[in-house]
Formats: sequence, structure tokens, C-alpha cells
Amino acid sequence: MLRRTTRLLWVLTFLFAVKALADNDTKVLPGHPERGIQTFTAKNCAKCHSIWGVGGTLGPDLPEAIRGRDFYQIIGLLWNHSPRMLSRMAQEGIQTQEIKRDEMKHLIAFLYYLDFFDPPGNYERGETLFRSKSCVRCHSLGKNESKVGPSLDKFGLMISPVFLGTDLWNHWPGMTVVFKIKQLKRPIFDKTDLADILAYIRGESIDETENRKYLEPGNPDKGKTIFEAKKCNQCHAVFGKGGDRAPDLGIAQLSKNTTEIIGILWNHLDKMEKMYQELGIRLPKFEPQEMADLLTYLYFIGFYDENGDIARGQVIYQEKGCMTCHSAPGEEGKLAPDLANAGLDFESFDFAARIWNHTQKMGVVFEESLIAWPMFRDDEMRDLIFYLKSQSETKKTE
Repeated sequence: MLRRTTRLLWVLTFLFAVKALADNDTKVLPGHPERGIQTFTAKNCAKCHSIWGVGGTLGPDLPEAIRGRDFYQIIGLLWNHSPRMLSRMAQEGIQTQEIKRDEMKHLIAFLYYLDFFDPPGNYERGETLFRSKSCVRCHSLGKNESKVGPSLDKFGLMISPVFLGTDLWNHWPGMTVVFKIKQLKRPIFDKTDLADILAYIRGESIDETENRKYLEPGNPDKGKTIFEAKKCNQCHAVFGKGGDRAPDLGIAQLSKNTTEIIGILWNHLDKMEKMYQELGIRLPKFEPQEMADLLTYLYFIGFYDENGDIARGQVIYQEKGCMTCHSAPGEEGKLAPDLANAGLDFESFDFAARIWNHTQKMGVVFEESLIAWPMFRDDEMRDLIFYLKSQSETKKTE
């Protein structure tokens, strides 16, 4: 119950505090999550789908369904399940509503942002990790033992794991000294390790609910500024823009939940500190809100993947039977227009909106023509969109 309550508190904080994002013309954030919440409710999505168990039960819990998927993969899921969703909505008497381009933009931004929040940690596993990672050798928890490091009870009152991430980063130099003195191996954190350790900390620490500390969700635009101000771009590039001493973060992609990103930063802190030293720069310090902004920026870098395979997209266009209904260049008499000449903005959410709004009509055609509904796996939707986009651009230059 404690783990579920803690998570919901952070989510509720997000739902209200994220309104600040709506006032910014964010370049990285493709839409405003706060407006996406409104669309999610207004378009009756909540009548079928839940968010971490809160909402409808007819469809899957959305944070789990979209976990680890980027923009184009989410569109693929929308296409794959649209006929089933519309059919079930009709059975349940739920009104189907058209979704406009901007509404789709904000809705997908909201859904994508959900994966940034951590799943509930495992208390029992966290206790094991707290000991096996040697945290217990330096830190006390739930009691006032004399230890080398400070008590970790305070993190039981901090709803966001960003507080822990900030302390791990800022105290890195001091901790490395202690590791050497006590001959401790530096712990490496994998996937859910930090989320599980936090679950244990929250379960064992003093429960003073009136003193809980909250943190506003990060702003990716501010995070980009911090990324540059802290000289991260001296070593890391983002899609080729920046330094080349460390991996390109546009390629590496950190579209993972918060504690996973924090764990990755911690695991590489020794290398990053060395690179800073080689540049004649001291390892920078962060305020919690700065860290929140930076992590959000790193997370949203992977929203778009600019590496669609055009040649593969052409094959998919043929294999999925798109040409059965859609005209090829110069053709007439088909059931639907040439997609490359339909005025679609393939780099926006126009394509996703039209998929939803035309599903019912397409479903009727497919059923009458005995055509199986094509399904898109992995990166197939991305490759198809890039192929259509390339064809559209070619026509614009003709």
C-alpha cells in the first residue's frame, strides 16, 4: 500500500505541476501532457483504459502497454488496436469521438511521459540490494546508528526519486574516498535496482507524512539549457551535435524511467569525472529541480527516431496491402487517395489523428472486401511513414 500510495502521490503532483509546461513552446516536448490528460478524459479513453490501475478495465493499463515505445511505435499500436477498440466501444455504448491533430499531439505526449515514472519497487528485493550493494556499510536507516554516511531516512519523505539521484551525483567525490578507505567495491545499479532500494528505504524510514517533499516534473527545454550550461555537450552529442568523447545520446537513447536513468548516470560517473578533469572542468553540482529538468530532457531525446528505413518502408507498403486501397502515383479509380499526395504532415501527429478518425470507415471496407487488417510490428510503422514522407517530398519538388 505504501509503495502504491507513494507512486500515486508523485503522479498527482505531475498532473498539477505539469501545467507549467503548457506555458512554454517546448522544442523537445512534442506536446503538453497536461492538455493530453484533458484529451484522455474528453475522448472517453479513461472509460476503457487505466493509468496504473486507476480507470477503466476494458483495455490494458496504458503505462504498461506503451513502456519502452517511441512515437512511431505508439502510432503502430494505435493502428493495430483501433478496430478492436471501436468495436468494443460500440458494444459498451461508449461514444466514439474524432481526435484532432493537436489533441493527438498532446495525448501522445501525455502517454509517452507516463513511462518516465517508475513502476513500484520491490521492498524485499530492495532490502537484499541495500545489503549486497554495501549501502548498509555506510548508511543507517530507520534508526540513529553512527555511520560514515548520513541516515537515508529523509528519502522516505521525498516523493520523487530525483532527490536521491541528485545526492548520488553531488556526493560522488566524497563517496569515492570512502570506497577506497573501506575497500568497498563501487556498486553498479541495473534496471530496477534503485527503484527497489527506494521502496525499501520508504518502507523502513520514519513516516512523517506532513513533512513530505515534492518536486515539480522536469521541463525538457530547461533541461536542454542545463545540459549545455553544465558542459555535458562538451563530451556528448545529441544526433551529431556536440562533443565526440562520449556516446551520442540521440543514438544511445535514455528513454527509460527515472531511476534507470539515474542508475546509468551513477554507473558512468567515474568516466564522466575523468572527462571533466581532462577538459579542466570540475564535476558540476545540481539542485534537485535542475536534475529533474536534465533527466526529463534526456528522456525526451528518444521521442523521435530519425532513422526510418525508406527502402524497407516501400516493401512494407506493398506487403501490408496498402496499394489494394490507396492509389499509386498517377493512378485513378482506387478506393482511397495516394497517401503521398494527400497533404499529410508525416513529421507531425496529423498521420496518427487520421489513422484514428478513418479507422471505422476503413474497417467497413476491409470487412466488405474480405481483407485482413494489417498489423505493424517493431519499427515497421516508422519505416512506412518515412517512405511516405520521402514520396511526398519528391512530389513537392516535381
